[in-house]
Amino acid sequence: MTLAFDVQQANGKPDDKRRPGTACPFCDTEGLTDIIRCDGDCIWLENKFKTLRATRQTVLIEVGRSRCRPGDL
Repeated sequence: MTLAFDVQQANGKPDDKRRPGTACPFCDTEGLTDIIRCDGDCIWLENKFKTLRATRQTVLIEVGRSRCRPGDL
């Protein structure tokens, strides 16, 4: 099976370098959806912007470490 990149999904991703003012989706932990599991400072959730077709993409966020400083995420 070949991995296929979905450009349409990638276009909707937050990107504060190209679109200033775009909020970091990981900093708003209360607004996160599709959470699989929380354990201490770690949140495991489904990736909202699935850029690879026919795959299950998840994200692991270490909330306590980042403190939402630029460059930490």
